[in-house]
Amino acid sequence: MPAFGTNWRKTVDGYIEQWGTSASAVAGQVTVTFPIPFPSSCESVQLTEISGGAPGSGTISWGVNPNFTKTGFSAVSTNTAVAEPVIWRALGK
Repeated sequence: MPAFGTNWRKTVDGYIEQWGTSASAVAGQVTVTFPIPFPSSCESVQLTEISGGAPGSGTISWGVNPNFTKTGFSAVSTNTAVAEPVIWRALGK
């Protein structure tokens, strides 16, 4: 049976989708705690930078630490001076 809550939903096939916006990055790193823990595992995380820079000021690359857990993940930027948040989405069971 489908279930849902703030920033998460469970589908009929048992997958849980979670999403949100991180706090601002600190020294080019963000740490995210999921709204609810995944019962078995988090299988994937996607993120998108929220850029506050002027148009044409350049793109910052982000990478997700592949050791995400049932309760969250961390990501790092190529620019350690960046203090912008990211939008994220996670899937798992």
